[in-house]
Amino acid sequence: MQNEELILEEQPVKYLDWNYPYFTVNEMVCQHTGYLGFNERFMDSLVTLREKCGFGFPVTSYYRHADYINIGNSHPIERKKLEATGKAGSHASGKAIDIGVDRERAFILLRTAMDMGIFTGIGVNQKGNSRFIHLDTCNASDGFTRPTIWSY
Repeated sequence: MQNEELILEEQPVKYLDWNYPYFTVNEMVCQHTGYLGFNERFMDSLVTLREKCGFGFPVTSYYRHADYINIGNSHPIERKKLEATGKAGSHASGKAIDIGVDRERAFILLRTAMDMGIFTGIGVNQKGNSRFIHLDTCNASDGFTRPTIWSY
């Protein structure tokens, strides 16, 4: 059985138990701290989604570190959320990803993700030059209202 909790590695280069084809540690770490935080069940779901879609996923954002004790050490987006609400966003749980897709691939990704019935949070940004789809598996126990869909 997969671990349901966030696994946090402060030195991910030394993390040797990475068994998720199609995704590298370097693209999944927090872009601010370099920490790797992930959820095994979520990662297994991403691998399955990738295989069902049949194309690569450019990861624009996966884990974003949130430090509740020293907020200044948090990823800037998570810092703003902590300061405003006292709560980090879904990316800090290791159960959320932003995938850089548009047009036909965005449609295929959304359709496949919804057919899987695993993803509970779906965000759509399909305007401008930084188009992406947000997917997460968060729920009420993580402090999020799910299922839900939104646009940016």
